[in-house]
Amino acid sequence: MADETFLIELGGRRWELRRLPFGVLRKVQPALLRQAREITNGDAASAVYRLNEAALAKQAEAVALALRTVDPEMTSAVLDGMHFTPADLAIAVLQVLRACGISTQGAAGDRWRLPGG
Repeated sequence: MADETFLIELGGRRWELRRLPFGVLRKVQPALLRQAREITNGDAASAVYRLNEAALAKQAEAVALALRTVDPEMTSAVLDGMHFTPADLAIAVLQVLRACGISTQGAAGDRWRLPGG
């Protein structure tokens, strides 16, 4: 389990995350789970259509923070300059949640269960 990696692909770039350090996890996980509960009701497939600008920004921030563990130059501003879709970002968010130790079922777009939800 410790050797497990989580692939994130955005804007033609690829990163392999390992389990996130606790300092990153404690910032990323609660914010993403709170947001996910608000917009998904457990249905990740339709959630991407309910994302507003603030929600997309929070997701990008969380992904950038996670990516900084393997790419120290990564920031939200760097992500802002990359070309990818909200659906691509949603897939990256699922991978970040997996790197936090949250089990998601199947690929992005499948139903997934949130703890406490």
